Amino acid sequence: MRANGPPEDSDRWLRSVVENSSEIVTIVDPDGTLRYANPAWERALGYDPDRAIGTMNVLDHVHPEDLAHVLEETQEALAEGGVTTNEAEYRFRHADGSWRWMESVGTYLLDDPAVGGVVVTSRDVTERKEAEEALRRNEQYFRSVVRNASDVITVLEADGTIRYVSPALEKVTGYRPEEHAGANAFDSVHPEDKQRALGLFAKILKTPGGHLLIEFRVPHKDGSWRYLEHVVNNLLDDPSVNGIVVTSRDVTERKESEERLRRAEERYRTLVERVPAVVYVQEIGSPDSAMYMSPRIEALTGYTPEECKDPAMRWHLVHPEDRELMQSEDEQTGEPGEVFTSEYRVLHRDGRTVWVRNESVLIEDEASGSRYWQGFMVDITERRRVEVALKESEQRFRRSFDDAAIGMALVGTDGRFLRTNRSLREILGYPEVELLGKTFQDITHPDDLDADLYHFDRILAGEMRAYQTEKRYMHKEGHVVWALLSVSMVHDEEGEPLYFVSQIQNISERKRAEEALKESEQRFRSTFEDAPIGVALVGLPSSSPDSATRYLRVNRALCEMLGYAEEELLSMTSSDVTHPEDLEESRARAERLVEAGGSKYTIEKRYVRSDGRVVWAMLNVSLVRDSEGSPSHFVSQYQDVTQRKETEEALRRSEERYRNVVEEQTELVCRFLPDLTLTFANDAYCRYFEKSSEELVGGRFLDDVREADHAYYEEQLTRLNPESPTATVEERALTPGGLRWLHWADTAIFDVDGRIVEYQSVGRDVTERREAEERLEYQAFYDPLTRLPNRALFMDRLDHALSRANRQESKVAVLFVDLDNFKVINDSLGHEAGDQLLVAVGERLKGCLRPEDTAARLGGDEFTILIEDVNNVNELTLIAERITEILQPPFALEEQELFVTISIGIAFSSSAEERSENLLRAADLAMYRAKQRGKARYEVFDRSMHTNALERLVLETELRRAVELGEFKVYYQPIVAVENGRIAGLEALVRWEHPKRGLLLPREFLSIAEETGLIVRIDHWVLREACKQARAWQERYPNAPLLTVAVNVSPKQIFHPELVAKILGEIGIDPSTLHVEITEDAMMKSNAARSADYALRALKDLGVKLAMDDFGMGYSSLAHLKRFPVDFLKIDRSFINALGQDINGTSKDLEIVSAMIHLTHALGLKVVVEGVESLEQLEQLQGMGCDFVQGNYFSEPLPGEGISVLMDIL
Repeated sequence: MRANGPPEDSDRWLRSVVENSSEIVTIVDPDGTLRYANPAWERALGYDPDRAIGTMNVLDHVHPEDLAHVLEETQEALAEGGVTTNEAEYRFRHADGSWRWMESVGTYLLDDPAVGGVVVTSRDVTERKEAEEALRRNEQYFRSVVRNASDVITVLEADGTIRYVSPALEKVTGYRPEEHAGANAFDSVHPEDKQRALGLFAKILKTPGGHLLIEFRVPHKDGSWRYLEHVVNNLLDDPSVNGIVVTSRDVTERKESEERLRRAEERYRTLVERVPAVVYVQEIGSPDSAMYMSPRIEALTGYTPEECKDPAMRWHLVHPEDRELMQSEDEQTGEPGEVFTSEYRVLHRDGRTVWVRNESVLIEDEASGSRYWQGFMVDITERRRVEVALKESEQRFRRSFDDAAIGMALVGTDGRFLRTNRSLREILGYPEVELLGKTFQDITHPDDLDADLYHFDRILAGEMRAYQTEKRYMHKEGHVVWALLSVSMVHDEEGEPLYFVSQIQNISERKRAEEALKESEQRFRSTFEDAPIGVALVGLPSSSPDSATRYLRVNRALCEMLGYAEEELLSMTSSDVTHPEDLEESRARAERLVEAGGSKYTIEKRYVRSDGRVVWAMLNVSLVRDSEGSPSHFVSQYQDVTQRKETEEALRRSEERYRNVVEEQTELVCRFLPDLTLTFANDAYCRYFEKSSEELVGGRFLDDVREADHAYYEEQLTRLNPESPTATVEERALTPGGLRWLHWADTAIFDVDGRIVEYQSVGRDVTERREAEERLEYQAFYDPLTRLPNRALFMDRLDHALSRANRQESKVAVLFVDLDNFKVINDSLGHEAGDQLLVAVGERLKGCLRPEDTAARLGGDEFTILIEDVNNVNELTLIAERITEILQPPFALEEQELFVTISIGIAFSSSAEERSENLLRAADLAMYRAKQRGKARYEVFDRSMHTNALERLVLETELRRAVELGEFKVYYQPIVAVENGRIAGLEALVRWEHPKRGLLLPREFLSIAEETGLIVRIDHWVLREACKQARAWQERYPNAPLLTVAVNVSPKQIFHPELVAKILGEIGIDPSTLHVEITEDAMMKSNAARSADYALRALKDLGVKLAMDDFGMGYSSLAHLKRFPVDFLKIDRSFINALGQDINGTSKDLEIVSAMIHLTHALGLKVVVEGVESLEQLEQLQGMGCDFVQGNYFSEPLPGEGISVLMDIL
């Protein structure tokens, strides 16, 4: 019990009951001051009794609206005196400010000395009061709804007696509710509906909780009948209702509309059934939705309306060829009022095909919202038959018009083209659309237009029925077309002009022929007179003696050639001027030509000039016949060949002398005609080919030349001309001794007109020279080891490929392939095995490429591949993957299998100006990136690689300068002994004091130093500086244990132990204080050369201590650790990072580090752990027995002077 509790003499059990009661028990003074409250009071109202008792007046917390009746009941109880009780419900303020409904019973024990106040027992009834309030509001709401509803709500007894009816009754029937109270609801039902209503009412009485919908008529007070729609609910089992609840709505207007619609439908149906067309109504919905079809459907199809209502039957009626069209139209949707029309075929019951026209409109019922098609179908079979016949007739006319061989057009009275056929459009060159937009005046030649318009106007005026004329039209392309135009007029039934029918026949060819004939006659006349050779018309030998072979006409050239005037020759015969020795043959040839029915002959003969000189002429004689085919006369052409004949004679004599000289030559000499027929071959030529002169002469010169060289040789011969008559050709000849190279010096021999009449060739065997040249060329352009193209040939092909790609707008790519770790293979297995591997790799590369691609070896283990006509990078990556896959199987070398991986760089030509060296450099950079990212992969070049390469080049240049200028500085990091925490040694770490970029760490430049070989000079300098600093510290701290200095050197440095010995001797420090560190990975690579062990032992012999750095990061084995003479193992910092941070113990690093420390001790070595950053890490390492540690926990790397300060402090 809390402060001011009940009297101390109250029974203990009563106290317990009150304290643990769920009811609130309080004692208050008559003025309302709280004197006691049990724990339930705090739980219900949230007030702390210890604070409220004695200070709270409960009346202050009663709701103002309830305070009056609480005070009133309190005053009444106090007025009665003695022990009295009263009850009250009121709202009391909760500690959170909300109001809680309390139901309290107060017992007034003012005279009881143990109490002296009012004992109030209370309970929280807030939820009950809220539920009662909600029920009251709901009742008011539903009462208002029923009272104000437009529907009539009636409650009936089971016998139909009206217990209640809502005020809406008066609005619906004109009767007030009280006029129907107590009456039987069925007494006012229309007599025709009463029996049905009673039956349904009896049915709903048997269904507790059920409901039904019923319509019947009830009387209105004005004497009319109103249709009501009633929803009847059986709520007899609901104790709150215990009756039948009926909700009624006036539907009189709807019923009247339905009746009007029914009567209208009857009229419509009667009208529809009398219409000659089939009328139908189809509701839009499922295929079996309601449908009406008028009886006329049976006359149209032979099927009854009932049969046609079946959806399957409706589709069966449609002709199979039209079903797909009708299905697509059936799926159309549109707006109400939109009309759809279609024509299709249906199949009659008797098998006939009937054409129908279907017109339908989409109707939407605004009242119900339903949509349906309303339409009609009409038999149009006869119309379609007529249309087909008309169409066929029109097609025949159109074909006749369009396919006419001459041009045809219908022309309007204004001259505009109304219709044209294909021939006319071809004649004039215009497409139909353009021609129909023009008049005949637009395309008539200006010189013919006036005459054309004159005829046009006359026929239009009726002065003539038709006309025909030749005129010119202008073709679309601008040239003239001659045409024969025939025009007639078509009139209508009243005789008025309708249009012109024009027929246009293209006579351009005839006109051109006429013009050509005219021009030909003129040309012949001109040609005959001005011909540079003699021409004559000569009579026949069979004619009268006076005209026998007499000259009928001669030209000027013939007169000049024979030395006679025209008049003189016209009085002579051809025999008069023929050389006597040729006369007989000339006469015989002419007679045979006439008698044998030939057409011409050619002969070379001599004529005697007027001055007695002999003239050689080539005579071409043609026989001309008349229109009946009888011989008429000769046309003779005379070409003076006197000079040629003289030349031939001189040549014959020269050839005799030539033959005597050539036969003695040791070189191959031959002559052949322009058609390459051999005319001469000397003895050397015959001996070389082991053939006789008779076998060779008459054959083709190229018969003994390899066929592949024929075209080239003939091309060289065609280039010879009088200005450049000689040429040299080397070709391969087919000889009895095999294929041999011959060098030919060809000379063309020309006649006086500059025409080639013969060739002379002098040849010699140059096979040995060509083979030597081919060997030199192969050595210049092919790798002697792999027989792949070398750099020179690859770059040449790349240049040509880029040129072709520029012309063809295609792309070129280069793949730069480098074998991974090839040096290890060379060093371990020897150069001979390395060469065998390179050859095998080359063979596999050739095997996976297209014939047009090129694989080359640039040198060492570097290969390049040229790919032409590529579209995108994806193709190249697929090629790179294929190459990688081809090289995956092992190579068999020296009775062992060797697996090889490659790094590939891919570069893709990006522009027409791409240079071959740039593309190769880009592929090289991409390959270098692949190496950097772990090898055994490919990389595609991007511009950043070029930027990185430039930056690397700049850095390399600056690094070389730094080595020369001494821009490096050595920093030192203490190595601390774990057992005593003292500095046992220091590791020397190089830094580059870059003049622009500041202090650079080794990771930013050591990789370049190693690649360029500068690492040796840097290591040498660091080693010297570290030894000098160690000597200085040893002298400065003579009483301290000798400080050691650890220097990390590259693999190249360890192969020069003599340099280390030299530095130790120069500086003069104890060799045991120098610790040389080399990384595990570098040591393993050195081991491949089988010389690291020797170098390390040489250092060991100097007294130097050796440490394996970054232990755990490489791939050393226990056998290596056992063999190498190392003194320390340095565990890499990557294993230390997780120590001291692994809260849950999930990391494996702790176990790994512990195992490595124990392993190192088991091998008799000391262990140094790098990267210690925290006390937790140090404590864990102490627990594992670690010997030495270093890291930023003790000190960051410092310059020598900084370490000196640190050591002074320590």
